[in-house]
This record gives sequence, structure tokens and C-alpha cells, in this order.
Amino acid sequence: MDKKAFMNTLSSQITEWQKELADLSARGEQAGEKAKTEIQSQIKELNSRLDDAQGKLKQIQAVGPDAWEDVREGFEKSWTEMRGAFKNAFARFKH
Repeated sequence: MDKKAFMNTLSSQITEWQKELADLSARGEQAGEKAKTEIQSQIKELNSRLDDAQGKLKQIQAVGPDAWEDVREGFEKSWTEMRGAFKNAFARFKH
């Protein structure tokens, strides 16, 4: 995947995660106290990961075309791990 396509994928995924976090937050407001506390804790963690994702996107934007190939694998690995964390968290609270 070239740099531009990868950036577009990241940007789209970040937007999707933002929407899912807003939905999770709304569900948390309607949950019982124990569930609400768990959801709020998870939202805090996911917001931190979302900040990381946005930082990675900025890093990728700053990388020149020659360096892109050198750092791509590391970015892809990190992104895959982040995507897994979001997927697991959202699955846990989906009802």
C-alpha cells in the first residue's frame, strides 16, 4: 500500500472510531452505575489510543517518500495492534 492510500485508510478509521466512541459514550450514560464506570474507563483508554492514532497519522504525513518504505512496516504493525484494541473494546460493550 502506498503512503497516500495508507493515510486515507488511517484517516477513515480514525473517523469511524470517533463515531463509535460517541456511540459508546451515549450508551454509557444510560447504563447502570457499574457498567457506566467500566464504559467510562474504557472510553478514557480508547481516547488515549485515538490520540496515538492521530499522532501516528501526523508522523506519516511528515515522512518523506524515500523514508516511507523504511518506516511503513512499523506503522502497519502498530496500526494493526491499535485496531485490535478498538475492536475488542467495542465488542465488549456492544449490546
